[in-house]
Amino acid sequence: EKKKNKTKQKVERFETSMGGKKKKRQEKSSVPTLKELGNEAFLNKKFKTAIDLYSQAIETDVDNAILYSNRCAAYMGDDQLDLALKDAETCIAKDPNFVKGYYRRAIVYRDMD
Repeated sequence: EKKKNKTKQKVERFETSMGGKKKKRQEKSSVPTLKELGNEAFLNKKFKTAIDLYSQAIETDVDNAILYSNRCAAYMGDDQLDLALKDAETCIAKDPNFVKGYYRRAIVYRDMD
């Protein structure tokens, strides 16, 4: 519970630092930290923040299929299905054995109809 509150505070600080302006980079943050913050933002339905955090993590680790899968889910939550489909396809290309990529693609196709 303490860890969740601490993570939530980090997400809130990140959002405050964005201050309605163009996204501010957290260059010193590690991929796991950015992913964790993205996950927390996603759970709180702050999809744009989650997308930004996952995007920053992807800039550092471009071959991480899980990050594309997570950003895909955030794009779906934000109703950006074209971008969600692109991330699902990238996820599958990065790791064809990661089943969740296929699942995400199927959900995007379903929601596009």
